[in-house]
Amino acid sequence: MSETPPSAKPEYPAHMESAPAGLFEHWCDHKDCKSWGSFGFSGRYGIVWYCGEHKSGGKV
Repeated sequence: MSETPPSAKPEYPAHMESAPAGLFEHWCDHKDCKSWGSFGFSGRYGIVWYCGEHKSGGKV
């Protein structure tokens, strides 16, 4: 599997104008997933983030 740099992530949810101060946003890096990436793994381009459903995608 070839690694590519992370793509642009979804916009803020409609009820939020911006991220709260101090919040680091990291969405799931799995293709077409728009969930919160709560599991971080070291990757070629830094840390990659995956949601609970796709977290096995970060393990090598």
